[in-house]
Amino acid sequence: WQTKTVKDWTPQDIVQWVNSEARSLNVCCTEMAGEKFALYDGAQLLSFTSTAFSDIDSRYGPVLYQKLHEIASSRYHQLNGGRCIKYGSEESLDEKVHNTIMTNLDSIRDESNYGQPPMSPGLSGKTMDTSEIATVPSLSPQPPPKKKGPGRPKGSKRKKKPEKLGRLWEFLRDLLKNREYCPSLIVWDNYEEGMFRFVHSDKVAKLWGTKKDNPDMNYEKLSRAMRYYYKSKVLLPVYGRRLVYKFGPTATGWKVDNPNFKD
Repeated sequence: WQTKTVKDWTPQDIVQWVNSEARSLNVCCTEMAGEKFALYDGAQLLSFTSTAFSDIDSRYGPVLYQKLHEIASSRYHQLNGGRCIKYGSEESLDEKVHNTIMTNLDSIRDESNYGQPPMSPGLSGKTMDTSEIATVPSLSPQPPPKKKGPGRPKGSKRKKKPEKLGRLWEFLRDLLKNREYCPSLIVWDNYEEGMFRFVHSDKVAKLWGTKKDNPDMNYEKLSRAMRYYYKSKVLLPVYGRRLVYKFGPTATGWKVDNPNFKD
């Protein structure tokens, strides 16, 4: 894939590219939806919008969209007499672009939207020619949607705004404050230290999966998502204790008057 133009990439090339990007960003290859992007060829991916990439992979789609068009633009200039730069070298991605991508990645990790299922892109296989590729700025913001005229067609239904689902650590905090789940599913292990323990870890994971509309959620995925909060010190591990975690110094709203509802 490194020697081809993007529009000539095969699904196998796309898998190799996604794995390469995962390694360069210090992300486990299995966390990027390489197999989902490999349902398309390079020409089809070039025709997709940033929103379509987000539908395929809500966590890393925007990052991969930017990277793909960086490569496409670089290859276009090479074919038109520009200085040949092999993708992957330091010169192929300037510092500003790299910093922006890493900022986006940190934001994705901190939000921890792990496990949210991708939507179907529903796009045709229309390709983008090289003149279109050359004019695609990798970091330019998407234009705002055009405002519709007053009123709406007769018989049309107003779309309901999606409900904000909240963050994983807040979900766990709220379970500990609800006697329906605490202490039967999750329990304060050492309230003074902000330490809690999963009593039925898989049931808690299923509750989170139901909230996120992800029936495949399990404790392994849940615990991996919890680790994203270590850096921001919202959650912290308790080493040597299985199924035990604690709220960090930046967590808020977890203190209660009646821990484990003993009274």
